[in-house]
Amino acid sequence: MGRTRNELIAAIIARAIRLRRANSGPGEPSMFAARGYRLVVIAEVIALVAGSVVLIVTNLAEFQIGWVAFVVGVHFVGFGKLFAARYYVLGGALIVAAIAGLVIGLAGGGIALTQAVTGFAAGACMFLAAAQILLGRDPQPA
Repeated sequence: MGRTRNELIAAIIARAIRLRRANSGPGEPSMFAARGYRLVVIAEVIALVAGSVVLIVTNLAEFQIGWVAFVVGVHFVGFGKLFAARYYVLGGALIVAAIAGLVIGLAGGGIALTQAVTGFAAGACMFLAAAQILLGRDPQPA
């Protein structure tokens, strides 16, 4: 089993490297070098830290996972505006995952269920988005 897992990891890394090379032509700047990218990431980090502090101070730490999903969702919506419309879908899906967890938590679903639903939904969104790109089924290349 270990060999199969290692082969899968190696294949994923190789595919990511091929995609990276294919998507960046000579002299073409990376989105990671863009000023907008840096501003979105800085705002994201500030929002994550500030929101987590507020949730801890107000004894609502169980909603931190929802806060993270929400902020990362907004981060991808920002990328949709700056780089490619495909990021709108991922951002919206993460925001929906955060709202689902919030609704479950406020309805008395308990900490475990709130965190499980939010975490699973957000993780599934990220894995599906990555899988589309790695399998060459990107709906709208950047």
